[in-house]
Amino acid sequence: MNPAWPIEEVVLRPALTLLLAGLVPFASVRLLQLLTLPKAPAAGDADAARALAPFRQGAFIVGLVQIQLSWTMGITALGPSLVSSPDAPLSIAFAAVCAITTFLAGGVARLVEGDGPPKRGAARSQVLLRLRMVPWFTGPVLASSACAALPMIGYEPSGPVLRPAVVLLAFVGTALGVAYGGPLLSVLTTALRPATPAVRALAERVAEREGVHLFTVLRLPTHGARFANAAALPWARTMVVTDYIVELLSEPELEAVLAHEAGHLSEGPRVVLGRLGAVILLLFTVSTGVRLAEVVAPGSSYAILGIGLVIAVPILLSVRNLARRMEERADAHARANASEEALASALLKLHHDARMPLVTGRKRVHPDLYDRLVACGRDMGPRPEPPPRRAGLLSGLVVSAALVAVPVLLELLTPIAPEDVQTAGHDAARWRLRVDPWDANAMLALAWATRRDEDLGRAEAQAAEAMRLEAAPADLMELEAELLAARHRCAEARLRFDAAIEQRARERFEAGMWEPLQLGGYTLPPTLVRDCGYGVVLTGEDATATRP
Repeated sequence: MNPAWPIEEVVLRPALTLLLAGLVPFASVRLLQLLTLPKAPAAGDADAARALAPFRQGAFIVGLVQIQLSWTMGITALGPSLVSSPDAPLSIAFAAVCAITTFLAGGVARLVEGDGPPKRGAARSQVLLRLRMVPWFTGPVLASSACAALPMIGYEPSGPVLRPAVVLLAFVGTALGVAYGGPLLSVLTTALRPATPAVRALAERVAEREGVHLFTVLRLPTHGARFANAAALPWARTMVVTDYIVELLSEPELEAVLAHEAGHLSEGPRVVLGRLGAVILLLFTVSTGVRLAEVVAPGSSYAILGIGLVIAVPILLSVRNLARRMEERADAHARANASEEALASALLKLHHDARMPLVTGRKRVHPDLYDRLVACGRDMGPRPEPPPRRAGLLSGLVVSAALVAVPVLLELLTPIAPEDVQTAGHDAARWRLRVDPWDANAMLALAWATRRDEDLGRAEAQAAEAMRLEAAPADLMELEAELLAARHRCAEARLRFDAAIEQRARERFEAGMWEPLQLGGYTLPPTLVRDCGYGVVLTGEDATATRP
């Protein structure tokens, strides 16, 4: 173990980060429940879908925020005592573990919205189900991260030079990752498995009616969790169904749902490119584009990210409208190639099981259940009012702001200023290192406090660690002078402190200062003065460092 670091920074910080990643979703869901769902709807409550809508809206917002926070905390949880840099592979892997832990815990925490007390084994079912979803989401991320690491920039005497062929390769790799990374990784990890022969035969039958040759049908085991869904990947001529939807629906109803998905498989190349293109562009900008910008034009990464988002938002909105039209088209194909009544019955079962309202009041990709049933010929009567949205939106933003505020406040309350390094003490230094283990000033402060405890070996190790963290050279030299003096190596200590003075002067003049520099106000290492004869001569109000 690195002697420079307290044991809590080596062991307890990563353990606490992982523990928080698992516990925060339970706290945030409980808070959302108090704000939007003080009393969970009872089983069979006809108005349950309306009552749950605000809670679900808030939970969606908070879920995205807390997963991102877990990732961010995980990146810095492994400090310099364990990894060489915050973007080391081990740091990224630990950040992924933290984000996945939050994702899994969120599924368990949201059991509070169920109809009645959670059944035995419900938590296990949710964890297993969400674990199977992880490869689907991480496949594109892994592909884009690998592409971002390609040598897209060469270095010549004139400066960095882009390698267009490698950039093009990175873009193509990111595109393939978005299109196939999730399904491929899911199949390789057995998160997705081949569908049963009966389901495959049914899917092939409805695909044939669309004139599409189906490549494969995959099933997502649900382990008893209530997750009824089906999806189509037009670019891969693939369907995915969950075990639960097969259990929930009758064969004619399942055929109607699969006919809907077959309608997606027959979408044209322009539609497929439109669906994928926006995601590819956004992921390429966030991963590869930001990295390229930082190397070619340091400090421009945030500008590139902002430009990418500005471009991507209207594209994503346009793609959403396109996707809405494709959902209406797929419903029309299902009504024509299966049965209107079977499709209506399947939609009613799915929405009742998920406790979704007839009308949402939002511009979603899927049309509201009310509109889909009317299109199937059902007489639904007057259009109902949508559930309230403001409470869920405000509650989600409030809880998200509270989550974000905690690390921000810790960051603001714990910094150690350069002028306070020698006097900050153990507690202040350790608290700062708990918040940011890469803070060189905190490590310097810890080394000074350790020196005062006469633990010279550990203080020297901490000084070396501060150097690795790129502490200010002059501050580091002053500490080294003190440690040399404590070892009775006075000649070396004097030279080191003189070097600190020269370094500070050089920094001032290199910064463009032209007026004469008065050599006063420097912090003298105590042992250098006390034991090595480095005196202070006072003349009026001026104090000047001298050697006898």
